[in-house]
Amino acid sequence: MPFFSKLPRHLANRKLSSDNSPHVVNQPGDTYNDPGFGFTELVPETTPTVDIVAIHGFDGHREDSWTADNGKLWLRDFLPHTIPTARILLYGYNAYTTDSLSEETVHGHAKTFLAKLSMSRKTGEKERPIIFIAHSLGGIILKSALIEANVAHEGHLLPHKWIHLSTYGIVFLGTPHQGIDMVPKLLSLCSHPNNILLKYLTAHSEPLQEQISHFNPITAHFHIKFFYETLPTSFPAHSPAIIVPKASAILPGAVNIEAIGMHKDHNGMSKFQSVNDEDYKHVLCTVQDMIKKAPAKIHAWWIKFNQQNEHNLQGPIYMSKHRSSPRFVGQEKYLTKLRNFFTPENSSLWNHFLLYGMGGVGKTQICLKFIEELISNDCGVSSHFWRIFWIDSTNAETLTNGFSSIADDFEAKSKGIEKSPEGVLRWLTATQKKCLLILDNANGMDGAVKDYLQQTCQIHVLITSHNPGLASHVTDSLNVLSMENDQALALFQTAAKFDKKLNPTPQELLEKIVAQLGFLPLAIDIAGAAISTGFYHSSMKGALGYDHTVHSTLRLSYDLIQKWAIFIKSAQDALFVLKVLGFFHHENIMESIFKQAAEFSPANTYDGRLQTTSSDLPDQLLRCNSDGQWETRTFRLAMQVLCDHSLLTKDSTRDSANSWTMHPMIHMWIRDKALGEDDIPHYYAARALIVGSVNQSETMDDILFQKELLPHVIAIQGVPNGMEEGYYDDVCERSAKVYTQAGKCLNAKLLEIQVVENREQILGTEHPDTLVARGNLAMTYRRLGKWTDAEQLSVQVLEASEQILGNEHSGTLIVRANLAVIYNHLGRWADAEQLQLQVLEASEKIQGMEHPHTLTARANLAGTYRQMGRWTDAEQLEVQVLEAREQILGTEHPDTLTARANLAATYGQLGRWTDAEQLEVQVLVASEQILGTEHPDTLRVRANLAVTYHHLGRWTDAEQLEMQVLEASEQIRGMEHPHTLTARANLASTYCQLDRWTDAEQLQVQVLDAREQILGTEHADTLKARGNLASTYHKLGKLTDAEQLEVQVLEAMERILGTKHPDTFTARANLAGTYYALGRWTDAEPLQLQVLEAMEQTLGTEHPETFTAMLTLASIYNQLGRWTDVEQLKVLMSEAME
Repeated sequence: MPFFSKLPRHLANRKLSSDNSPHVVNQPGDTYNDPGFGFTELVPETTPTVDIVAIHGFDGHREDSWTADNGKLWLRDFLPHTIPTARILLYGYNAYTTDSLSEETVHGHAKTFLAKLSMSRKTGEKERPIIFIAHSLGGIILKSALIEANVAHEGHLLPHKWIHLSTYGIVFLGTPHQGIDMVPKLLSLCSHPNNILLKYLTAHSEPLQEQISHFNPITAHFHIKFFYETLPTSFPAHSPAIIVPKASAILPGAVNIEAIGMHKDHNGMSKFQSVNDEDYKHVLCTVQDMIKKAPAKIHAWWIKFNQQNEHNLQGPIYMSKHRSSPRFVGQEKYLTKLRNFFTPENSSLWNHFLLYGMGGVGKTQICLKFIEELISNDCGVSSHFWRIFWIDSTNAETLTNGFSSIADDFEAKSKGIEKSPEGVLRWLTATQKKCLLILDNANGMDGAVKDYLQQTCQIHVLITSHNPGLASHVTDSLNVLSMENDQALALFQTAAKFDKKLNPTPQELLEKIVAQLGFLPLAIDIAGAAISTGFYHSSMKGALGYDHTVHSTLRLSYDLIQKWAIFIKSAQDALFVLKVLGFFHHENIMESIFKQAAEFSPANTYDGRLQTTSSDLPDQLLRCNSDGQWETRTFRLAMQVLCDHSLLTKDSTRDSANSWTMHPMIHMWIRDKALGEDDIPHYYAARALIVGSVNQSETMDDILFQKELLPHVIAIQGVPNGMEEGYYDDVCERSAKVYTQAGKCLNAKLLEIQVVENREQILGTEHPDTLVARGNLAMTYRRLGKWTDAEQLSVQVLEASEQILGNEHSGTLIVRANLAVIYNHLGRWADAEQLQLQVLEASEKIQGMEHPHTLTARANLAGTYRQMGRWTDAEQLEVQVLEAREQILGTEHPDTLTARANLAATYGQLGRWTDAEQLEVQVLVASEQILGTEHPDTLRVRANLAVTYHHLGRWTDAEQLEMQVLEASEQIRGMEHPHTLTARANLASTYCQLDRWTDAEQLQVQVLDAREQILGTEHADTLKARGNLASTYHKLGKLTDAEQLEVQVLEAMERILGTKHPDTFTARANLAGTYYALGRWTDAEPLQLQVLEAMEQTLGTEHPETFTAMLTLASIYNQLGRWTDVEQLKVLMSEAME
């Protein structure tokens, strides 16, 4: 161990496994060494005024890192006596530098730390001040966590933002802010070093420098003290050395800091043997001073934050990466027009404005500048608009994706807004808040834009387009012309970096140049950038016409880079990158695409017999170091060359990611003019990069990245002229994954079918890669509601997995659990139960009784028991799940709330409605507090409670809740949204219980008409609506109308679901009841007999519903005079009751 001369006590008896055998949970009485991960509340305090949070460093332990050799843990034994109102928390994580199986990164540790700290502070505690004490590596993780917390906002991890707001002081103990010079030596000392953590801490490493650049701007928010070691640390067989010298222990460039030396070595900085230790006194005084000053400062920050939210501005109102060019000048005429048009003084509820003009004239830049004027501070607060949304309107795909991204807004997600243009526009209208929608580059989408404008009756819209014809569909418009002479000169001089003192260029020459460039901002910017490099080209002379002007300046910059490419490698790389980017989408060109393509090594993940794009990856841009980390220098130099010539613009974002945007005209010019016959190799490279960046893991970061990648995946689908379209396995598989993450399951299905067919042909039907492909396609069929197709594939995959991997392999268990879900949807509950029992038994054996996967398996089996009517069995499992989740996750965790809601549903089926009500009220209160009153899950809980009130005979309470659900759903989702129709159907059911049959009929007719029109006449929900209306007709005495509907339902059920499906039995029973009411005993008897036989087989003879079916059939026999059959049924019922 590099930082300890002996093992810490918590590892003294720890044995490291030499294999990857599964961990078995210890039984009672077994000895278990707690690894000390996560939070422990060291000193609980019922009414704390401050949280003190300590995080250990290298090879540390949650308690031992703070415990001196005499056993004194100063945070427990000393500090509370001086600061009795503090809640003291210790945090532990896997910080072992040797023999660690963890592959977690610093960023991953930071996100976990932040999430767990947020969970430890309840909503009512969010404004309580926090003081952090971080030792060594813990300080690096803390900084990464606070950087993450700083950029959080409403809709994106808001509780993390609360952590940032409430943090007042930080005590860094020997934190290597600039790394450790000794890392190479430490690596040589370790037999199995943790390269991920140690290499991160190499002196002046790129990750550390990047962290410093992002942390320094927020240091003014905190009061920081730096403590550094002054004694060397001992090493076995090596001379003592200072691990973190003073130069590294102090953060360069930070604000509001102070540095103090400690008479201790690196390990001893976090340990104090007594209160008389001078170093402890320094730390104590520091913490006391922070606690004294923190309340007033934190309170002021929260007042400011809450004032901003009083305007309903939850988080930044403008989240686009687009920002105006730093060289933007003039255009005051257009900005003034926009200001006057969109100001609050304009009382119109909505205004639509069009900026039109030729490409490159500056329409987009004017819009961007206008937005930046609207946003008054760094928090994105505007007195004008509640939200500003930017949509790339280049084509149908970008329009749809833009609206889909709006549906990811916090409020939209909280209300379950569907990811379609219609759903988003309906939501924005229903909010009745002033928002601005910008449709940029709407050149070829006139029809779609016109349709959307008709749906934006309360939304302000700003459009940029080449097409003046859109002017007739908006409130006002303005033609953007070429720049004025003085503005053009100012832009040119800025872009060319002219210094009037050093370079007194004649005014006449400058005016001639901008005139030849047509006074077009795009052309002037590109030409000026070219001249700034010291190169002037005669092609600027005599430029005639708009296209020729812009294209001439583009050719000028391109030729200039070509000239430098002879001598400078970065220019050569820039030309290559420029041609490759011609096949990307022109916006959001992310550096992470290149990074992930370099580091994921897709060639190693595919069978060599499959054709992939890995050989097309541009190796010259993707070189990695010995640890497999991408070396960014070559790529960034190439991108800088392109930015210097204004061929790319770097996006200004609130996070640390690098991305660039290319003007659409430049993008088209590259494809049409620059590539020529040389396009195919660059297309291959672009395709390989985009596909190669798709990771196979399912972390949240991966999912978010793949959603952003979608426009680029779409861009590579069309192949250049002259290239044959062959099958590439990675293109189809990974593109399908991106489509799936974006919710485009039909696109994914077409690609996944190709993958399955080709792998079956090339690899064989039982090859593991073929099984994975079948499993992916089965999951897509599930998402599309094609349950029979999903079952067929899943059965094949399960049989092969059992044979190849074994019955208890994790992959086999996943396939078995997925097949059980399919069986549940198909009503094959006995088959589902059999599979789920196997999964549960294996999970309990391998992963333990309280492992999350085991709890999920237990909950799934309970769900099947509910479907089978085995309520007692379901209750037993659900009680176990709820107790475990309350203990492990807490009472307000979403999974705990789900478990409580499931148990409530089971209590309801057992007739324990009071118990069900008690649980559902708890769930509803928590959901309203945590998720909000209009969140989809909250509405669902409210609807469930209404059902419980229904069974308790509290019809008025049920009606009140259902009215709330219906009104919210109509406003947020629209009148014909599926959830709205369900809410309407539920309210109709309550009206039935209140004997308000006419009111029920009115609602049910609306539901049926809408479902027939939207879903079709044979959709399951349509059939349910038809059955409900038939029941109401029955009660109203409209028996002929009821019979007509029920015959339709039964025929459709038998055709679609089969004669033995439970829903088919229900339809048969309903029709039998109507025949009974009509006195058609002969027609009713065979139907009711079939129903009874099915219930006996499925539910058993003792089930209440089976007993009811017996009574109904006995009544029919009685009407038919079949007394012997009546007596036989009475005997069966007597036996069932015993």
